[in-house]
Amino acid sequence: MTANRTTRLDGLHRLLLATLAVTLALSCAANAAVIYVSTSGNDEADGASWASAKRTIQAGIDAAVCGDEVWVAAGTYAERLTHKSGVRLYGGFEGDEDTRDERDFLNCISEIDGQTRGAVVTVPTGADLSTLIDGFTITNGIGASQGNVRYGGGIYALDACVTVENCVIVANAAAQGAGLYCNSEIVLKNNHFKENGSPNCINGGAALLLFGRVAVHGNTFTSNRAVYGGALALAHGSGEVSLNTFLGNSSQVGGGVYNYGLSHPLIRQNTFTGNTAYSGGGVGCNGCRGEVTANLFTGNSALSSGGAVYLVNGATSTVSNNVMTGCVAQSDFGGAVASTRANPSIVNNTMVGNTAARGGGGVAYLESGGGTLSNNIIAFCSSGVYGGTGTQPALRTNAFYQNSEGDFAGVSEGPGNVLADPAFADRAAGDYHLQEGSPCIDAATNTDAPAADFDSTLRPLDGDASGEATADIGAFEAPAAVIVYDMNIGEVKSAFPDGTVVGFKNVVVSACFTELGFIYVQRQDRGAGIRVETTAAVSEGQLVYVAGTLQTVPGQDERSVLSSEVSPVTPETLSNDVLAPVLMAQEYLGGAAFGLQQGVIGCTGLNNIGLLAMVFGKVTFVDPGGQFFTVWDGSRVKDADGHDGVRVWAPGLTLPAVDAFITVTGISSCTRAGETLLPLVRVRSSADIQSLWGSGLPPAP
Repeated sequence: MTANRTTRLDGLHRLLLATLAVTLALSCAANAAVIYVSTSGNDEADGASWASAKRTIQAGIDAAVCGDEVWVAAGTYAERLTHKSGVRLYGGFEGDEDTRDERDFLNCISEIDGQTRGAVVTVPTGADLSTLIDGFTITNGIGASQGNVRYGGGIYALDACVTVENCVIVANAAAQGAGLYCNSEIVLKNNHFKENGSPNCINGGAALLLFGRVAVHGNTFTSNRAVYGGALALAHGSGEVSLNTFLGNSSQVGGGVYNYGLSHPLIRQNTFTGNTAYSGGGVGCNGCRGEVTANLFTGNSALSSGGAVYLVNGATSTVSNNVMTGCVAQSDFGGAVASTRANPSIVNNTMVGNTAARGGGGVAYLESGGGTLSNNIIAFCSSGVYGGTGTQPALRTNAFYQNSEGDFAGVSEGPGNVLADPAFADRAAGDYHLQEGSPCIDAATNTDAPAADFDSTLRPLDGDASGEATADIGAFEAPAAVIVYDMNIGEVKSAFPDGTVVGFKNVVVSACFTELGFIYVQRQDRGAGIRVETTAAVSEGQLVYVAGTLQTVPGQDERSVLSSEVSPVTPETLSNDVLAPVLMAQEYLGGAAFGLQQGVIGCTGLNNIGLLAMVFGKVTFVDPGGQFFTVWDGSRVKDADGHDGVRVWAPGLTLPAVDAFITVTGISSCTRAGETLLPLVRVRSSADIQSLWGSGLPPAP
């Protein structure tokens, strides 16, 4: 790959430009105006409305100042434009819109035709990211000439930043960046680059991005062509290439993306389909760092090596969490991945049905390459892993299955391998998640595994219910196994640690504190209850299924379920007697008299934290702030401040008077005061507080 280093700014120059850009951005937003452009307009008009629109886009840009918007109606504009820094250029209007949200750029096409005379749009030196091109078809550009080389057929941004959104960039040509050239910061979002480049385009059939930080999100790249990087060529920069689709692009190296030199981008969650190259059908990495993670590679091919990914010349990139299927190295090595004189970390990928003519249907190491190959599934490939002369990769905890020519050739097998059917969810349908019971579940090494999987699910999870969270082999982390206890809430709270995934069938909702983000459920026999962290729309008395992760509420020592599911079951509601409160002396609330942790056992045999309970007695203290009061029945119980009785938590409710005799119905809970665990009653409404002598509260003495 080549680059014109004479265009690279020194550090001071870039700092001055950045400072100027910030200053301009702060100053040019005030007094922003809209300039209108239409094919039926007149450049002598003021452009202040659709009725007085200008005829050419360039006239609209010339009339605009920093912060202004130029709105362009549908039609073909045979122009080559010079943009302005801070001006926002929008296409796709029918020509009668009052707001930008009314435009339909998918059906109202504003086309800029460069007529093969140079770059279609030139972004001026020093422009910042507020400089916008949005909603255009940009075509028939051949680039700006620098000496004997043309750059940026569709869009040319030399020492300039630019944001390009919602554009179709099609049928442009140049030696460097046929569709687009930029050597500074750039944002590319929701564009379609198609049929740009040619066999004579050296770098970046769709786009060549140099030196700056890139944000390439949600674009489609179709049938672009270059020697390096059929769609994208990245050099000496950083940033992220994510959520894009690369379809049918071609090159010598890196059919979809070519990553070169000091580049260290994050290439994640893209789809690469049917791209071709001599090496690296999907992605080629030459001497660079960065990550290739959570991408889907299907049906990509290399004439030589690396059907999906090719790494060469000291590349230390991480290749992780990718799904690679149906990729081909037609004449040489590495149906999925080939590494030549490189030391990548290749971890937690799923490689299925890839082929290579000479070896390494999954992965091939060539010419003294090394690095790490760990936690990968290589199955149904022509062969597994190939190592050429002098290669020394570190292999461990990989899964191999039905690779027709064997699993290992020229490499040490390494420890911890799984040699069995990985049990995919549906291989025929392309679903490579792991079925329950797969030998790949909890079989990987946590130290090598990325923090999240292909689906962004956090690792590790306890997929086999062993009580220990261990990563899975392959790109997908299986859900944590649910330990279903049919209403045995007490056993779960006493026997299992935080982090255990549990489920409870046919439990009844005993109290809803949805404004606080939790509810309580209890067994139908009123034998035990538990708090559930959820915002699910349920009601008291409903019969539900609860699944989630056990935890201890910080500062309270109450066990709870961090819920992933709360769903009603049939019948949805139960009779009132199921929710009748348990009459309980205060010393038995939460096992308080016995100093028991987390309400495991009470004196009546009840697991008495999380139950709907009733206590009675005399009010001994009322919080001046209106949050709680204390009620005492003669038990050996004091609250956190030393007041006789159990604290009743009732914020926002009508509180009783001191010395009143009352009954309180609520959830038996607990709270921690220093090293002491104290009982607590959570009431649901003022109706839970009643006089011992009738309904309602007694008058204050």
